[in-house]
Amino acid sequence: MKKKSIVFAASLLSVFLASAPVYAGFSAQYVGESASSITVHPGETGNFWVDLKNTGSDTWLFGWPTHEVVLANTDSSYSQETGSIFTGYDKWLKYSRPAAPNYSGIATGGTGRFGFSFTGQEEIGTSRVYLRPVKEDGTFLNNLGIWFDVNVVPYPSFSLAAGAPSSNQVALSWAKYAGSGFGSYKIYKFPKTYPQLRTYSGGDWSKNFQYLPQMHPYYLDATITNLNALTYTSSLEAEKSYVYIVDVCDAAGNTIARSNAIDVRNVSSYLVKPQERGQRIYYDPQLGDYRNTETRGYIESSMRWSTDSAEMLLALKKLPQTYALATTQNLADFVKESMPRGLATHRWADFRYGQGQSVFVDPQFKFDNGIYLVTGDLSVPRITFKESTYGAEPLGALRFAYGYDGLTPIELTAPTTRSVTFDPATNAMVVEFSKEENRVRISFKVTIHGGVAEVEGSIVPTSGSVTNPRLIVKAVNDDGIGTPTFFDSVKQWGSQAWLLYDDGQGFVRGEDLAKNNSSRFEGILQSNGSSYFKYSGTLTQGTKWSEYLEKIRFGAHMLGGTADSYEPTVYNSSKYDNYLFGRLMNYGYPVMGLAAWSADHPADTDARAILNDALAILYKNMNDYPNHAWSSFSDVTNGSLFYGELGPILYALSVMADVDSTTTVSGKTYAQLAQYVYDKLPSAATGFFAGDNDGLGNAIYGIRKFKGPSDSKALEYETHLQDINVNNNKGYYTTKTYLAYSDKQSPKALNALSHFLQLPQWDTNDALVIRNELGYAGMGEAQAWGELLFDDLEQRYGGVYPLLIGTDTRHDYQDIKVTSIGWNAGARTLTMGFNRSFEELDVYTGASDLASVKINGATLTPGTDYTFDPVTHILRIMKTSGAGANFTVSVTVV
Repeated sequence: MKKKSIVFAASLLSVFLASAPVYAGFSAQYVGESASSITVHPGETGNFWVDLKNTGSDTWLFGWPTHEVVLANTDSSYSQETGSIFTGYDKWLKYSRPAAPNYSGIATGGTGRFGFSFTGQEEIGTSRVYLRPVKEDGTFLNNLGIWFDVNVVPYPSFSLAAGAPSSNQVALSWAKYAGSGFGSYKIYKFPKTYPQLRTYSGGDWSKNFQYLPQMHPYYLDATITNLNALTYTSSLEAEKSYVYIVDVCDAAGNTIARSNAIDVRNVSSYLVKPQERGQRIYYDPQLGDYRNTETRGYIESSMRWSTDSAEMLLALKKLPQTYALATTQNLADFVKESMPRGLATHRWADFRYGQGQSVFVDPQFKFDNGIYLVTGDLSVPRITFKESTYGAEPLGALRFAYGYDGLTPIELTAPTTRSVTFDPATNAMVVEFSKEENRVRISFKVTIHGGVAEVEGSIVPTSGSVTNPRLIVKAVNDDGIGTPTFFDSVKQWGSQAWLLYDDGQGFVRGEDLAKNNSSRFEGILQSNGSSYFKYSGTLTQGTKWSEYLEKIRFGAHMLGGTADSYEPTVYNSSKYDNYLFGRLMNYGYPVMGLAAWSADHPADTDARAILNDALAILYKNMNDYPNHAWSSFSDVTNGSLFYGELGPILYALSVMADVDSTTTVSGKTYAQLAQYVYDKLPSAATGFFAGDNDGLGNAIYGIRKFKGPSDSKALEYETHLQDINVNNNKGYYTTKTYLAYSDKQSPKALNALSHFLQLPQWDTNDALVIRNELGYAGMGEAQAWGELLFDDLEQRYGGVYPLLIGTDTRHDYQDIKVTSIGWNAGARTLTMGFNRSFEELDVYTGASDLASVKINGATLTPGTDYTFDPVTHILRIMKTSGAGANFTVSVTVV
């Protein structure tokens, strides 16, 4: 079957995951399939379909959770949904569900075609795909034993060679193509990732990067149409590794031959630490977070939140000033754009620079070849957003309705025109649909980029006039699909509804705006999640009324907020004001990151201006709401702010006070503002604050930056830190716990260090990524605070320190404890004690070369027992031999 021009899939835009009961009325019968064996090349797209007949009593309604039937990828027993290596970077509905039926509303006796595309992987060979129909809630229909084989065969090959990099360039050469049909040589330059990190199951629906040109056209480095031109010089960036591949394509651009892949390592110096190379995936537009999203850079990655990006700025000060400066400036610009700067009546944030391509990104959705993902055929236009980072519950949905005097608002269904298009130049998806009924023609247009959906609508009378027409967009977390009174909750003018409105410059109190525009707006973005627009007056036949309806930002961590689930459900001025206060205060992390950047980059005066604007808002709100409840963020009367949120703000003010003693914000210097924030913190931690290592660590870190290590508040907070264990070991949590201990040799601190050292993993041979938890690819917050932890180790142990402890099974926790760690400056030896054997121990020797490595006093043999890279100064000690309860590792450097 031919590949569809519009891909309907569902990780980003899907239906709600409702808790549906098991229905006896759902069963299917196998009718036929396209083929039982399909052959593809690596990176090539194949297509498969299977026809299934509805033999149950209930209709299959795609887009309606209680009646939705899709196709699941299973294990060989057909008993469990599994991920697949053929998803083609999530072009399926989700990692384990490749297809929905070709139309919605398959009644008893009807047949639906479940068709999908798949992508050949790098590995050559035959794999069997097992399929079974499943309801949306995970209940399997009867097993029909459906399977087909995917045969991945190599392209005709030719040789590719590369010289040694010089002056950030490399010369490539290849054998002349001797076959027929030559159109061009295409040279691809991929950022190098570590192939051993690939995972295909366990819920990781987005297998790690593969070097497949068809899937990554943006890595095309050059196209050469001369058959006899067999050399090319490619530019490289410093301290990055690449994989080159040359494809031979025919005149239509189809690959007909492929060279071998060749590594080019442009890494020159130990001065760039491995964790610093690893953090680059969070802000380098070329690298992006390729492990999970196949996107290009922090602006377009599903892993990125504004807090993560800002915390990366905090860690960037550890970088050499010449390393990746252009891309780090991009990151700083992004954080500036995501900073709020309005009054307390703003919800979330407006943009510092207007509504350009660098949109607010929380969460970041799928881009590039994965495009955006849509379910169904838009027969009932409902667009659902999910937090793509975890494949978690839906964050919200859009539904569309219209009405006028005499016509109660009704949902638009069965539109006569509908389309989904994607603009690769802007990474924007546009969903459009329209219908003519009830004497009007209604049209809606939804443009989605990043974490923002912008909605436009229009209505045109086609027969006579209509009075007071309405256009409605509903955006809620529980959209009540199937409830006939869904739109009845749209409040009328004059109600006490909680009104919010986005006028393109940020969310403001809709009731305030409506007072000044009462002739135009009937109700605007109410607490039930509706934008309700009314044209006051009569619209004559043929006259078009168009409106920019709203800008919607979906995300579970808006500006680092954790209060989405605590949002007041009933409008109350006091609760609402406290809630907004908490949300605005919750951009302490961006303030902290921007302050760190501003202090180190005084030429970026715009960053300083935006920072000062944000600090002024913080100070204003703290004065306006002196009775704010600080002890917990779980109370809706409190908003999301508690004492732990003050730590990043205090750190930011202290950083600025170190470099500027004269500038004033709201009449106070940075030092005076820091003292004001410090005074807000209690002398002793209580309540929720006392049991939250994240908040305690934040506060302690900020206090000690401002007051030094012996401050009594910080010491009291330290006594409340919970011990790190396998259940709470997370990158951001464990690092802050370790950094909060004043005695880094204490058993509690060493326990935290032991757990932390199992979180890093190698992204390439030179780049270390700090995971947020075992099995999770990474997170900016974990990376940033991990770098601060590594910086602490570097200062304490002579620039020689451990990078990671390898465990027996990847992604599994092992009970390995660092029992001691010390540095002998005279002998230039790092000594570490462990309570059991390890799979691998990696150490960074900094500016020093290696002299010797010993375990329990026995000298290890290079090549056999360990490897050492004299360029990057990374030492990898192999698995300890023999059993035992105590191992002492000594690393001596020159």
